[in-house]
Formats: sequence, structure tokens, C-alpha cells
Amino acid sequence: MNALRGSVAPLRQAVLNTARGQPKGFTRNMSGGTIEEEIAEMGKWRTVTAIAVPPVLAWSAYTINHMLNHHPEEPENPAYSYLKKNDKRFPWGDGATSLFTLGH
Repeated sequence: MNALRGSVAPLRQAVLNTARGQPKGFTRNMSGGTIEEEIAEMGKWRTVTAIAVPPVLAWSAYTINHMLNHHPEEPENPAYSYLKKNDKRFPWGDGATSLFTLGH
């Protein structure tokens, strides 16, 4: 156990010395830039957002409007004799509609 403490002690001392070397109130900037660089970067992304968002919103509104107002023509299904073959009446309802028939 003493050997473990002896090997950890220099690391602990190095961490304490590094922490003591920092000025009071020091906060580490995680991106590595100065505050002026960070403000400039924030301004750049605000400008990019202000330029990019209106065209994207306009395109989205146009696309949604087009999708809601222009329905594609559905092809009419051929009336094959084997598609809806009912030899017996169904035991529910009027007997002609299946259990999963849609009401439209």
C-alpha cells in the first residue's frame, strides 16, 4: 500500500502545483480561443443563420403547400374477377364488407 501511495504522491503534487499556478477567477475557455475570437465566431454564425434560415423556411412552406394542394392522380384498378371474390357472406355487419374495409 505504501508503494502505491509513493507512486501516486508525485502525480498528486503536480496537480496541486498546476492548480496553484492559476490566477483566481480563472476559467478555462474550452475551445481554446480568446473571448474576442469567440465573440467574432458567434457573430459569424448569427450572420450565417440570418442568411440561410429565410430561404429554407420559404422552400419548406412552398413544398408543404404544394404537397397539400396537389394530389397525384390515382390510377383506377382493373376489375379482375378474382380480386374481391366472396363465396360466403361475412358474419358481421351487412355481410358484404370485410373486417378491414375502409369506410371511404
